[in-house]
Amino acid sequence: MPTASPDAITTAYDTNQTYTPLSNDTAGAADFPLLATSVKLCGISPVQTPNSCDKTSLTVPGEGTYTVNPDGTVTFDPLPTFVGTVATPVKYQAKDSLDRFVNTTITPTILTAPITVADDTKTGPYDANQTIDVLRNDTPSAQWVPTSVKLCGLTDASATPPVTAEAPNNCTKTSLTVPGEGTYTVNTDGTVTFDPLPTFVGTVATPVTYQVTDVLGRTADADITPTVLPPPPPVATPQTQVVVPSGTATYTNVIGTAALATGTQLQSGSTNGPCLVDPSTSNCGTTVVIAGQGTWSIDRTTGIATFVADAGITPGTKTPVTYKVTDIIGQTATSTLTPIVPPPPSATDDYSSGPFDTNQTLTPFSNDSFDSLAPARTASLRLCGASETPNGCTQTTVVVPNEGTFTINSGGTVTFDPLPTFIGTATPLPYQAEDIFGRFVDAALHPSVAAPDAPVATPQTKIVAPGTQVSFTNVIGSAALATGAQLQSGSTNGPCLVDPATNVCGITVVIPGEGTWTIDQNTGVALFAAEPTITPGTKTPVTYRVTDVIGQTASSTLTPIVPPPPSASNDAQSSPLDENQMYTPLNNDSFSSLSPASLPTLRLCGAGQTPTACDKTTVTVAEEGTYTVNENGTVLFDPLPDFVGTATPMPYQVADILGRIVNATITPTILPPPVPEATQDTGRAKEGNKVVLEPWMNDSAGVVAAGQTGTPALVPTSVRLCPMSTVVKTRLWVAGRADPSCTLMKVTTADGTYTVDPKTGKVTFVHRKGFTGTVTQPVPYQIATNWKVPTGTLTARSMLIPTIVSKRVPMVTIGNKVWRDVKGDGYQNRKDRGIPGVKVTISTTAGGAVTDIFGNVVGPVFTNKKGLYKFSDLPAGQYKVTVTYPPGLRPTIANRPGRERNSSTRSAISRNLRLGQTDNSLDFGMVAFDNTLLPSTW
Repeated sequence: MPTASPDAITTAYDTNQTYTPLSNDTAGAADFPLLATSVKLCGISPVQTPNSCDKTSLTVPGEGTYTVNPDGTVTFDPLPTFVGTVATPVKYQAKDSLDRFVNTTITPTILTAPITVADDTKTGPYDANQTIDVLRNDTPSAQWVPTSVKLCGLTDASATPPVTAEAPNNCTKTSLTVPGEGTYTVNTDGTVTFDPLPTFVGTVATPVTYQVTDVLGRTADADITPTVLPPPPPVATPQTQVVVPSGTATYTNVIGTAALATGTQLQSGSTNGPCLVDPSTSNCGTTVVIAGQGTWSIDRTTGIATFVADAGITPGTKTPVTYKVTDIIGQTATSTLTPIVPPPPSATDDYSSGPFDTNQTLTPFSNDSFDSLAPARTASLRLCGASETPNGCTQTTVVVPNEGTFTINSGGTVTFDPLPTFIGTATPLPYQAEDIFGRFVDAALHPSVAAPDAPVATPQTKIVAPGTQVSFTNVIGSAALATGAQLQSGSTNGPCLVDPATNVCGITVVIPGEGTWTIDQNTGVALFAAEPTITPGTKTPVTYRVTDVIGQTASSTLTPIVPPPPSASNDAQSSPLDENQMYTPLNNDSFSSLSPASLPTLRLCGAGQTPTACDKTTVTVAEEGTYTVNENGTVLFDPLPDFVGTATPMPYQVADILGRIVNATITPTILPPPVPEATQDTGRAKEGNKVVLEPWMNDSAGVVAAGQTGTPALVPTSVRLCPMSTVVKTRLWVAGRADPSCTLMKVTTADGTYTVDPKTGKVTFVHRKGFTGTVTQPVPYQIATNWKVPTGTLTARSMLIPTIVSKRVPMVTIGNKVWRDVKGDGYQNRKDRGIPGVKVTISTTAGGAVTDIFGNVVGPVFTNKKGLYKFSDLPAGQYKVTVTYPPGLRPTIANRPGRERNSSTRSAISRNLRLGQTDNSLDFGMVAFDNTLLPSTW
């Protein structure tokens, strides 16, 4: 019988134990071992007894959990709170392969580990909280309880009643303040935060004790010793300020917000507030006097320093004064405050010059002297009126009688607007200005105005027709032929015309044989009225004269030109079918460059109209097309789709810019397209076979008419079948349209089925069973060319008429064998085999091509593997058969007597055969030049 022995293991704290229960148990026999898979634990609630235990996992409250592993071992996982020997050993059971049970107990023991804690130190920046993880360097044997961290209270003799210090393990504080150092606070995660006082730096004089308890209830303690680093020393920056004699300079505050000095809680007030160092005594106080310069003072609360300059202080950088600041822990920093006295400003007279009656802009400050530290205050610029003197001037605008007006602009410039009557140097005008510190300067403005340029007159030519008048551009005023300073108008000095016969300048001039001139002296417009008989060409120029405001004069000429009369030429074009024609009628018409055609006057002559009374921009001619005038002077002819030939000439008229009308005609010609023609297609096949037709092979794409380019071609893939009701026409170019019903790819008739191959255009006819002869219902087809017309493609139609030849119709057959004459005696023996792959050609006895009864040219054939060949479906007649000998072979002895199938030479002639007869006597025997060269299969 098997037996079991108890198991017990002792291990360190909170360490899993693994038992092998069967290792010390004894099997009843070697052949019947205890089974690892049978190990089970006995439950405790409810209580199980061997041999009825069934647990693979068992938890004992307060001790731990037992787990049976697949290999029969048992793992005990003790609770972190458990140490010692278990009070309740666990029972287990097992059995052997004969189901014989054993049981015993498992008794774990868990040892207690030592506890170790260590003091904590930490260093942090000034006035910054430090978080100290006091448990990080403590080594528990059992897990620490973070919420058990407590601080030990300090002695406080001033309390009522007095408080005594707490000692471990009886500390209770979660917050503790150490006077003069800071406050310690215990956090929920067991860390401690130290909040140092702003006045504290260095290592605490009073380390704080803390205690902590582990999960086993054991308590330990250690000390916390933080160190606070001092803050960075304060930093002071220098500053300079500009001041003028008797003026005050206020410097930026040296402490506080946006101050010259920065640091940790810089101090203010009478104790450690900012101060000024007297360079003569080195004492730091609130007032410093610098002899010959001025007096310094500082507000120790605000940190603002001021310098009051003496009246006699000289320009330049003055003695710097040092200021000092102190931070909360007594660290100090110094820097300097420096006054600068800029030199006084000065002003210089300004001169300018400009053309007559033109504004001048002067820039007074451009040559005045202002220091960069004390620039001019632009808004202070003032002009001196008639009774004013610097520095009491107040004017922004001053009018100087008979000269002009001075005006101050926003940018510190001054504009002088001279009177139209003024030339020369103006009376100097004083001005004043001040710098940003109120120091005045003054000078004067000296503009001068130049006399105007002499007037300039330009010539002009104008076009005029006989019996009409023309106005020339005004010679004075806006956009005039003459320019000058206030050119005069009116009867006194207004513009005039010089009579070439008298040289007198007046308002009327008559040129005999040409016409009459007049001029309006108020507007400056000259008018020439041409006589009806005036001849073409450039006519007599007339001089005009103008006078400016100061009496200067200028003259030039006005010239009339009479252009030659216009003429027009007829226009004609040719174009393909239904293609628009664009005419430019004026291109070949004659118009003088001086009097070009007026495009808006181009008109067509409608029905019943004759030039020069035509007014149409669109005219439609019946059965020909429509003419349309475009804005650019072109004329579009849009022919009707069916129109070809030369159209009725279309009259047009057009006028030049002088209103002179000319007329001509437009004559379009529409060329016919190449006309495709289709021819009936026939084909033959033996009964049971297909007839394949290529309709385009006997059709024509048409001929290109003179005047057109391109090569028409039929498009095989355009072949389509038409319904049986279609009327076949071969010439369909008139509208360039295909028959809309001819779109079929397959048609079935009483004779059979026609099918178009869309890739090749070929038409295949498959006859119905039993049908022979020529079809009784020919099928129409349509084919297109590649010649495009605006309305489509050009097409032609004809008929497909196939014929099926009956199998019962007798035909001629010729053939037999090409053989290897082994003996070379010219006779065929049983050992003489046929020669495969030999080319055999048939022809007429005269050597011409042979056509079979279906109209197909009969090509060469090649012998089969037995050396046999055959030509069939031949018409009656006599034929010649020729063989092409393979390399290494030659004919055997020909025409041996006594045998029908004698050898032939390279060719043989058949009998003259009637329909239904066969000639299989045309054999060809071959022998080798060298037998070693022949294939072994021959």
